[in-house]
This record gives sequence, C-alpha cells and structure tokens, in this order.
Amino acid sequence: MTIKNRLKKLETASHTFLPRKILFTCIVPAKDGRQSGPSVIHHAIIAGTNLGQIMRSEGESELEFKRRAYAAKTIGKRVEEMTDAERAKAFEIAAQELRDESNAS
Repeated sequence: MTIKNRLKKLETASHTFLPRKILFTCIVPAKDGRQSGPSVIHHAIIAGTNLGQIMRSEGESELEFKRRAYAAKTIGKRVEEMTDAERAKAFEIAAQELRDESNAS
C-alpha cells in the first residue's frame, strides 16, 4: 500500500472517531441588565448528528434532561424513536457518562 493510499484511508477513518459533543443552551433571566435568577437549561444540540434541537420537557429535571440528551448522543436517535433494548442500553451508558463527567469536575 502506497503512502498516498494509507493517508487517504486514515483521513477517511478519522472522521468516524470524532467524539460527539452536546451543547446545552441555557436561558438566563435578566432584569435591568443583571442576572435575576438561576440559569435554566432550555434545549440541547448534539454536534455531528441530524437530531436538531432536543427540547427539555415541562417538569423534567435538569438531570433527567441531561440523561436523555446523553442517551440520544449514544445511539444517535431521539429517545422516543429507540426500541426498548436501545433505550435501556443508551440510558445505562448515559448514566455512566454523567457519573464520569461529575467525577472529573
């Protein structure tokens, strides 16, 4: 295999190994140009997918929403579109990622 072919193969494969990042968008209440309350996560966008915005449901806690967003990132589907087996596995992985994230900070 020539160097040119090896480089082409590496460049093609490298795109599949990029981690998907989740961007959580927060709403910050303001009054007179100052923050007037705690920020609230409104929705999430998962880079590298075509899922669009994942909206936080009415009454859903921040932790529940993050868990749902991480589950969607894991499988690449919205939670509502997953099979029961996919959902169980996705939530298991999401819970581990959230634990790892909280231990790192």
